[in-house]
Amino acid sequence: MLLVNIASVSKGLPYDATCIIQPAEHRFIKHESYVFYAKARIEAANALLRGVKSGQLTPHDLMDHALMQRIADGLQQSPHTAPKVLRFYALIG
Repeated sequence: MLLVNIASVSKGLPYDATCIIQPAEHRFIKHESYVFYAKARIEAANALLRGVKSGQLTPHDLMDHALMQRIADGLQQSPHTAPKVLRFYALIG
């Protein structure tokens, strides 16, 4: 599975503006946020399931298709996405 981090935009600090998410776009988002493509990573699905079962990871509401598409498009556009992440996405996307 391909995971991306979502981080809050902090005034005065640099951030990747490729994909900005507003609070109204998803219930989990409380502040203007961005997709932190530099921290995108590949994880085994069974590791994520173990994390949920153990309580280390908490699932949230699904994102709507339009937001998911923006995030996926940004993955390919961001100058901060690691080459190995782009190669993995090309295989699964």
